[in-house]
Amino acid sequence: MTSAADDYDFRWGDPCPGRIINYWQDGALHNAHDRQLASVLIQMHPFAAAAAAAIGRYLVATLRRNRDQIYQLLALGCGLPTWVSEAGRWARVVYVEHQDVPYIDTTRYLLGSFGRVHQLLTVDRLDVPMEMWHPVLWKTFRPSRPILVLLTGPFASVGYGRTTAGMIDALRDTLPDGSALVVALPAGDHLHVRLLQACVPQWTDPWRRDEVERLLARFGDIDAPGVMELMGQAAPDTTLVGRTETVAYAGIAYMTQGGNR
Repeated sequence: MTSAADDYDFRWGDPCPGRIINYWQDGALHNAHDRQLASVLIQMHPFAAAAAAAIGRYLVATLRRNRDQIYQLLALGCGLPTWVSEAGRWARVVYVEHQDVPYIDTTRYLLGSFGRVHQLLTVDRLDVPMEMWHPVLWKTFRPSRPILVLLTGPFASVGYGRTTAGMIDALRDTLPDGSALVVALPAGDHLHVRLLQACVPQWTDPWRRDEVERLLARFGDIDAPGVMELMGQAAPDTTLVGRTETVAYAGIAYMTQGGNR
């Protein structure tokens, strides 16, 4: 199996966590090294591909539902997402990523392949104060228009704590009324430290449903039906083949006008 990315030089060599997740989401930004490691990882964690795929489907569906209301997208450390092809043609995108991730050139190429206004902001910490983002945000975004924030990817490793809660508070206090926060995070140990440690070394415990709910409620009003359990099946040719489990938690919260400040 080959992909469009095999013919493009993204510093190929060692397998890359972001490209492996892209592969599991039926993306095209992966090569033979990534696919080989993916097959090894799936034997250790039979639900890993299902978690990545379920999160990808949820994000694409959520973007489609909101595209008539929100035209500006702030993506926080989302890896190499397949939803960029969905949003990149109609939304203005600011993508915030850790400066040391091994796939940053791939991300830059991915965002640059669309004609609308996009910015890639690299930071040494994903919990930097929002004041450091303001020049980039308002260079790309219109301050009077709502912004859709996507929180996924490496935040699977961070867990709910002071850092993440502080970032949500900063977003809530900075973004225009009517903005929304979309959270989609793997449940349990389905995206293990071995997969994400190259991106975020400070791995902590996996996310729980109540933590995802607290995160969304901190931002605004959680939209019905609340925090969803995304289901997935174990990969074929694994010891758990045929088994179905909750592989991720997801939800969306909206800032009510003047109600979150």
